[in-house]
Amino acid sequence: MDQVVQLFGMPKRITGFVGAQREGDTGGYEDSFTVLMHYDGLMATVKAAVVSAEAEQLRFWIRGTEGSYKKVRAELEHIVFSIYLDSWS
Repeated sequence: MDQVVQLFGMPKRITGFVGAQREGDTGGYEDSFTVLMHYDGLMATVKAAVVSAEAEQLRFWIRGTEGSYKKVRAELEHIVFSIYLDSWS
């Protein structure tokens, strides 16, 4: 949400939803959320969840009238660990 505010400023209105995605959650803890940030002429959607079926985790997905942009999260831990292992070979 900080990045959206940095790009577009404070929204005019915010709508939020929370939920539990994991089955068997007897504690009633929410583990996901969706936030709609309403602006004049656009709406930003921010989502987070602990459960994802995607192999590469989506970091940003920007959709506009003239195109779209997807950025997947680079697995920094994997990269650092690979460099560490290479240094021992």
